Amino acid sequence: FNPDRQFRADYKISKNGKTVLVEYEGLMATKSRHTSPRGYTMDCEKYNLMTKTGYKLLRYTVFNFNDIIDDLEEVLG
Repeated sequence: FNPDRQFRADYKISKNGKTVLVEYEGLMATKSRHTSPRGYTMDCEKYNLMTKTGYKLLRYTVFNFNDIIDDLEEVLG
């Protein structure tokens, strides 16, 4: 979503002229950059940049990923 910073979203979904970025947080992995202080900080920078550049962001973990379809329908219409 941002070639200047080489940030990528896990998924980019567009419908009806709207775009949503989706992030799946790998918190259940034995070793995850999402849970280290540096990795979490970098994720926060990425999420803030997504918002500042006008994207809507949905985030999921192993515990709530079943909500994604309903959430996408709600946000994208």
